Amino acid sequence: WEYSADVDTADELIDSGYTYDEAEFIAENAQDLKFITTKMRRGEFRNEKGVHIDMDNVVDPQDGDAVNNMLLPHWKEFAAALKQFTPAMNLLSDNCERFFTLSLVQLNHEAMLLIKDALIGKPFRTLSFTNNDNGEDDPAGMSVDAILDIVESSKHLRELGIGRNRIGRD
Repeated sequence: WEYSADVDTADELIDSGYTYDEAEFIAENAQDLKFITTKMRRGEFRNEKGVHIDMDNVVDPQDGDAVNNMLLPHWKEFAAALKQFTPAMNLLSDNCERFFTLSLVQLNHEAMLLIKDALIGKPFRTLSFTNNDNGEDDPAGMSVDAILDIVESSKHLRELGIGRNRIGRD
């Protein structure tokens, strides 16, 4: 397996027409998603015994279409790795808390559906979706409908955290 999405530097993105803030955001988060994806592909855990995505270094461009489009290949890689991550989780002892956290992340519709599909039926015991709404009318973040579909598919879920996610249809 090889990570197929290009990880551009902020300078390369600025040369392509992105603002400084957009370029920094894309470059940093693409690198983070690559790191997390690579760990999952190797069956390793980034944070203790789960997956944690937090883009709290965000500036306003996060809800821009161009920014979301640049990160979409990275979300595709992440979702594909998450789909095959179950065997690694199944090797953990029963007292390990398997968790998935998505916080301060605005996803476009396509990325949201990829992650939703990857999370269906996963043996996470804790799911947390917080502050994933950009507070505007743009469809961004994880929809409540998608979260409910994930929850309904989970046989192992013990704890659910939801706050500030968009309410909408998938």
